[in-house]
Amino acid sequence: MRRAILWVPVVLAAMLAVFAALQPWVPARSLFADPLIAAEEAVECCSVYFGAMSTLGIFMWMGTAAICLFACLVHRVGMKTINGSSFLLIAGLFTAWLGFDDAFMFHESVAPALGIPQNMVLLIYVGLGLSYLWVIRKRVFDGPWILLGAAFGGFAASLVIDVLVSSHAQWVDALEDGFKFVGIAAWSSYHIAAAFDALAHPRQG
Repeated sequence: MRRAILWVPVVLAAMLAVFAALQPWVPARSLFADPLIAAEEAVECCSVYFGAMSTLGIFMWMGTAAICLFACLVHRVGMKTINGSSFLLIAGLFTAWLGFDDAFMFHESVAPALGIPQNMVLLIYVGLGLSYLWVIRKRVFDGPWILLGAAFGGFAASLVIDVLVSSHAQWVDALEDGFKFVGIAAWSSYHIAAAFDALAHPRQG
């Protein structure tokens, strides 16, 4: 029953992404794009809904990072166990960085402005993601690992569309960012559950 509840945020995120993509009132790209990009592309600036889905994604990134890092602090200081706190520290810092990247468009704008191609940054992120899985490999199956698989599946689908599809049609942008949004929800649900389990069932060593 508890594992089923963890899928509720993912299902809600998928429903919200579909609604944002299909609603008839505003361009879907204005909802999914970063607020700055939505404002730059708009005929009339500005509207409160610009970048709404992107902003919600950032909320999920940073909320998850805060929970993991706070749980790490409680784990290390209050429970004096190392195993769980190391995992939570790595998860919190990695999630926080992904949130900062989303918020400040690092791989889209900042890195290319510094002379680093966007695709190179994305390749580095793929490497970091695989490295993260390797580092936490002993803990992955302790939790709802299918959620983590769904998160990486969503990110992979979004990445493939971003790299291979050059069209900026509304449905392409909605599909790319929709997969990413659902992936973030799955990532958040997995790591929040992992933080709860680490505090509820601390392991020594």
